[in-house]
Amino acid sequence: MPTKPNIANVFLVEGSDDLYVTANIWEKNGLPKTQEHINIKDMNGIDALFKELDTIIAVASDLENLGILVDADTNLSQRWQQLSKILTAQGYTVPPQPAKSGTILTQSGKPRIGIWIMPDNNLTGILEDFLTYLVPDPNEELWKLSEKCVDEAIKLSTVASIPKTKARVHTYLAWKEKSGLPLGSAIALSYLDAAKPEALEYLTWLKTLFPVVVP
Repeated sequence: MPTKPNIANVFLVEGSDDLYVTANIWEKNGLPKTQEHINIKDMNGIDALFKELDTIIAVASDLENLGILVDADTNLSQRWQQLSKILTAQGYTVPPQPAKSGTILTQSGKPRIGIWIMPDNNLTGILEDFLTYLVPDPNEELWKLSEKCVDEAIKLSTVASIPKTKARVHTYLAWKEKSGLPLGSAIALSYLDAAKPEALEYLTWLKTLFPVVVP
């Protein structure tokens, strides 16, 4: 029987990689299956996420905790201002900048709101920048070689803008025993380490936003 969506704990993410990376970090650290505790929703892009965010807060009834995961991309301040504008219009008091350990907003009579901006609430970047922190050994020759390969490929590419970190992470994973895996599966197989301090900091924020009782 399919698990019913959790209507009290909802987590909006930009894409499927965000969903499965989050689920595998959660579960690799011994917590219950995410679908039993959190309704993680892949919004297929930032624009759809913003639209859903505005709607879900306005009509929320049983919602208790709402998480938001977005990339900073090239402008962390701009991304924060976009979120702040939506949340302020919904009656939340939003600080001028995100908390380094992840933001959690509490407003009387409203769901708690948690915000994590990849990679670390402090730097510009994307999910793959966060995943570089989870490489088991930064001095591993394979990881070093992945950078050299991407640098050489960029010189030959005709693409105007190359997301270098994304290319490097996928190049590194392509040389593992099971190559071409989705990013979440790479965590499940420990090609990326869910016990790294940066992963645990993200997990601590998740557990604070979505309190879970572990038997």
